[in-house]
Amino acid sequence: MTDAGGIISLNLNTARGQSGGVECYNCAPTRLITGGELATITIGTPPILTPKPEGLSGLWFDPMLEGEGYNVINAANGMIVYYYGYSAGGQRLWLLSDLYTQAVEFGKDIELGVAEFKGGTFLLPLGSQMASSGWGTLTINFLSCDKATFTLVGVDGNKTSQVVKLAGIVNTDC
Repeated sequence: MTDAGGIISLNLNTARGQSGGVECYNCAPTRLITGGELATITIGTPPILTPKPEGLSGLWFDPMLEGEGYNVINAANGMIVYYYGYSAGGQRLWLLSDLYTQAVEFGKDIELGVAEFKGGTFLLPLGSQMASSGWGTLTINFLSCDKATFTLVGVDGNKTSQVVKLAGIVNTDC
């Protein structure tokens, strides 16, 4: 077997016709693999894990960049991400991503267009056609259910955040 993986074959037959077995420490519900003349275990590249989208929903932030963060929302029609932070000039910056409708896979980049929203007042908000302008892109790489890398590239420069989930949605599994 090489570092790239391979197959390990184990003979589970023992002398005098006795049965044999292999204990498995990460198997459920049983921890014993038995039976047959030969058990084959394939070792190699792990399968791509696809999290449940609702388990990724919530508030995300980089502990080294307090005062800004991301809100990830997953719904039946896809995922959308909000960024709340500041521009290069120190002004409030709110960005809203395009809708992402593909399956999310751990370790795979997702690139989304993002638009900036500003204008209007508390009593007279502007509609999205008047309040939004293209800003750049957001690339997301979910590393696990509670860790990810978010990279913004746009009008104000480039910023990479090593984020953790601050708060998720109650009763959702990833």
